[in-house]
Amino acid sequence: MYSIMILGTGVMQLPAYHAAERNRWFSIGVDRDPLGPAVPLADRFEQVDLADCAGVLKVAERYLSAGRLDGVFTAGTDFSSTVAYVTERLGLPGISYDVAVGATDKGKMRECFRAAGVPSPRFRVVDARDSGADERESACASIVAEFALPIVVKPVDNMGARGVRLIEHPEDLNGALEEAVELSRTQRAIVEEFIPGGEYSVDALVYNGEIFVTGVADRHIHFAPYFIEMGHTIPSRLDGPKLEELLSVFERGVQALGITLGAAKGDVFYGPRGAMIGEIAARLSGGYMSGWTFPLCSGIELTEAGMRVALGLDPRAILQPRRRRVAAERAVISIPGQVRELNGTASLLQYPGVEAVFERVRPGTEVRFPRNNVEKCANVIAVGDSRAEAIERAARAVREIQIVLEPGRSDTAAFLFGAETPAAHYAFELQSEPIKRAVASMPALLESRGSAAGTLCVSALPNLEDEDARDWRGLTPAETLAELRLERSFTLVAPRELDPYSTGVRYTLAPRNADAMVSPVPAVPVLGGVFWRSFIVGGLQGARFLIDTIRECNYEIVEREILRRYTPLYSDS
Repeated sequence: MYSIMILGTGVMQLPAYHAAERNRWFSIGVDRDPLGPAVPLADRFEQVDLADCAGVLKVAERYLSAGRLDGVFTAGTDFSSTVAYVTERLGLPGISYDVAVGATDKGKMRECFRAAGVPSPRFRVVDARDSGADERESACASIVAEFALPIVVKPVDNMGARGVRLIEHPEDLNGALEEAVELSRTQRAIVEEFIPGGEYSVDALVYNGEIFVTGVADRHIHFAPYFIEMGHTIPSRLDGPKLEELLSVFERGVQALGITLGAAKGDVFYGPRGAMIGEIAARLSGGYMSGWTFPLCSGIELTEAGMRVALGLDPRAILQPRRRRVAAERAVISIPGQVRELNGTASLLQYPGVEAVFERVRPGTEVRFPRNNVEKCANVIAVGDSRAEAIERAARAVREIQIVLEPGRSDTAAFLFGAETPAAHYAFELQSEPIKRAVASMPALLESRGSAAGTLCVSALPNLEDEDARDWRGLTPAETLAELRLERSFTLVAPRELDPYSTGVRYTLAPRNADAMVSPVPAVPVLGGVFWRSFIVGGLQGARFLIDTIRECNYEIVEREILRRYTPLYSDS
């Protein structure tokens, strides 16, 4: 029986432990977290920080001396260099430590590509260890002079898009560099030219120098200046000569890094200058691709194949596709706040084509609008016989997941009504200029001549049904409004029936918790611009937060967190 050490006991490593169990391999799980979801699946667990190469080596030596270690493996972590550190010193299958570092450190990786003539972005490394504030300001000026904006700033040695930002204005560069350096284990950042075009994930195995590309997925990136992957679809829609070029460039990158035995995961661009390498890591992908979507669409257990390579075994016998389907992974995100309820996940696996649901938050979790790929709230995976079918099934599952936030919170209100939220992060990017003008001119609050006291009303927005903008869940404004009215009862009032808001009329809404009311609420029978701002910026979640805050919180909170912050959307355009 083979014995394999698996670095990581998180969700992304679950397929490795299942593969070990299927093959009756003895599994040794290593992680600093003793509560990881894969810990119960390991035959043995060792609590060691994966960044502690010497500590992991010490544990590995103990098992090797007992005849219980044949290989070391990881997937979906940024510790492939720890794997190589151990395997090189113990004579186990793998790549050298120097090669692994070159596939982890983005600065060294870029140098390898440049030396080998592999197409990749122009770059420059900024080392905070050698510079103070004055030197950093000088470096920023030099970078702006050298590179045409926009540019991309990253830590040299992190993953999950942590600290990665698009810079379009020179004044934003210094802050982005500081953040990237802070998130770098070696206090270094890399500045790269921005490459427009499609982005693709590539998984491959390398056995005795031969590269076996297993899967190519389309990545769906949103929310500049950050690079948030809202999902991927596999196989890619890219085909023909463009796909051949992309794979050729990827393979050249793998060879340039010196990966001759193991796995390789690439982020590759295809833009106006053809295929260009973003990054290549010496491991299988995370993001649910190697462990879930690729096996679902192909029938190939890629994680098991990668583990076979780590054990020195030929993987080719299990690399033949057994099915041809399309798999779509999609993410669920939230505006900032604290989760009150997470609804809709329990029954999703009963939906046609939905294969997996991953909850990443629970009631009480503090959430924020994602700035990297580890700050998402849930993920769903669906399959179909066609690309359209898989995407629609995944989208439907996403729409069923509802994250309800605690009302009255400052962080949520600041996102909805403050001035700092980028327009690129709004739930709806409205296209209709007449609707934009209507929103800009609408008072925050209005009154209806015919509404009964205590009835919550909202001023209707003319021609909303004609607006085809889609929110993060793929719904139009009219569809989202209909969903909100089923959740939170209120009356839509035609604009012709409304008057400007008067502070002289007062009434009290009945809260769910009567103790929350410390003063009467002014007459707000009709929500105008304040509703539509929360709706456009925060979608269903934002409008729900506004209504819950009005109904459940005292007027001082409503005034402080919402009314004082409010400015009309589009008033400057």
